[in-house]
Amino acid sequence: MIDDVSYQIKHVDFQDIDATRFKWLPQNQLTNSLPKTCISDGISVDKITGDAELKRNNFTLYIHQYSELTVKELRASFYRMVDIILMKFSEGFNPQKTIKISLREYMAICNLDSINKARIQLNADLEIFYRVSVSYQSLIKSDSHSEMRLCQDFEIKNSVIHATLGDKFYNMLLSKNMKRMLIPVLVLQCNFKKNPNSYFIGRKLSEYERVNFNKKHNCVISIKSLLKACPNLKNWEKSKHKKRDVVQAFYRDMVFLEEQIGWHYCKAKGEALSDDETKRMGNDDFSTFIDLYIQYTFEKEYRDLMNAHIKPLNIKAIKLNSQKKFKRKKK
Repeated sequence: MIDDVSYQIKHVDFQDIDATRFKWLPQNQLTNSLPKTCISDGISVDKITGDAELKRNNFTLYIHQYSELTVKELRASFYRMVDIILMKFSEGFNPQKTIKISLREYMAICNLDSINKARIQLNADLEIFYRVSVSYQSLIKSDSHSEMRLCQDFEIKNSVIHATLGDKFYNMLLSKNMKRMLIPVLVLQCNFKKNPNSYFIGRKLSEYERVNFNKKHNCVISIKSLLKACPNLKNWEKSKHKKRDVVQAFYRDMVFLEEQIGWHYCKAKGEALSDDETKRMGNDDFSTFIDLYIQYTFEKEYRDLMNAHIKPLNIKAIKLNSQKKFKRKKK
């Protein structure tokens, strides 16, 4: 049941919460930039070394010996796998550099039913994970990272996935600058053939909610922001069939998420559509669609967990601290 968008939670009874419906994911600007990167952004391959490089704003992804890969694409399953590995990393109180997860557990999280297909998919995605390094340039020096390897070893042995994180990546995940966001498990269970955009939309909404958590906001995000998060939709300008390829595809993949994320079309401040706009959207009109927003709401248990685990911002203390710093500089 989807509740209203209020955040006034006074008490949490954890006995009433099914925690298996949600997953905690360590995140920062670097990890959030990774799933927004795709081959269609433009890839340059060194003809001598076979190494590849992908740039997107202040984020760069390198793939060592890319030309030797059998699967030369960054599939949605790869990004989902990285998220699940990071989720397993954050479980417990003593995170290990080598993450272990049984194949059966992995399949259950992803709602996969064929163990052979899961093995094939995982081996290809783990091979890319092993070859990938990333760089991120931030205005905050401590948040910047240069050519950081994500994985230094992997294997699937006795139906257990073993993935050893790169040293710098492991240390970054342990740093105090890392935050956590909560993802509805439904986001990880989508069928990429039937709903290729649901994972990316759901992840973007979870990221957006985490960034704006404890701030006064009305849970409104632009359609364009969500399209930019989807590899299949981000280049919507080039589509010759925008009604089918963009409007209807977006609606279909949002409907998949409705069990855990309620939503409706709206204007920039959450206002309802006019009768004329509603009529045009009934015909999947792209020119109306592209300038709209959606207002979303996660189910109540999601917000209960967020409120219970994430320390509220002390706005008054932050303002006082900034005023003190300003006075010291003035002297």
